[in-house]
Amino acid sequence: MELCRANEFDIVITDINMPDMDGIRMAEEIRGLKPGIKIIVMSGHSEKCYYDQLQDIGVTDYILKPVDTKLLFLTLGKFIDQVMLKRDRPVVIN
Repeated sequence: MELCRANEFDIVITDINMPDMDGIRMAEEIRGLKPGIKIIVMSGHSEKCYYDQLQDIGVTDYILKPVDTKLLFLTLGKFIDQVMLKRDRPVVIN
């Protein structure tokens, strides 16, 4: 979360299960700090309760594991295009 507070990100990719904070709580905090950011959550769980919670928070996309890399890159490409339409700045991928 410190990285998100200190930097301007357009897209965040996270997981539901993480050591210090779960992805749902992280998405809620990011949404509170930066409402326009695109949030992609990955999970090995397909339970509808996760999907419903993430939709309520405003998560942009939910990708099930094992991750299909083609789907991930298509999703990222779509969001990068959306971000670039809103901003007139070069794309930097680290």
